[in-house]
Amino acid sequence: MSDQKTEQKWFHFLQNNSGGYFARDENVCEEVFIQAANAAEAIKKAEGFCDNSDSCPCCGDRWSFWVDDCDGTDEPLIYGEPLSAIKPSTLRSEARLHYADGRVETHTFSTEAA
Repeated sequence: MSDQKTEQKWFHFLQNNSGGYFARDENVCEEVFIQAANAAEAIKKAEGFCDNSDSCPCCGDRWSFWVDDCDGTDEPLIYGEPLSAIKPSTLRSEARLHYADGRVETHTFSTEAA
């Protein structure tokens, strides 16, 4: 057995604005990233606070848990871009980052993004 630490990757969970709004609290907002050893671990964590009970029949589920191990990245990315390069929009103002050690941080997208 190796004592080498498992490499952690970032997994992106995108929220659908089901019912015409985004759920927001200390754990979720428009974009959620979870740092985990693999996709299964990230999905399990996401299912703990990404609630689909308020999904609507016309818009679909609020959260998609379709991530695979190959979706993990070394840093949080949206469509291949680091968060520092993403500008806010009507559908995106913040991201919640859930670190493997339990910390949760909020990243606010800047109009001055690179």
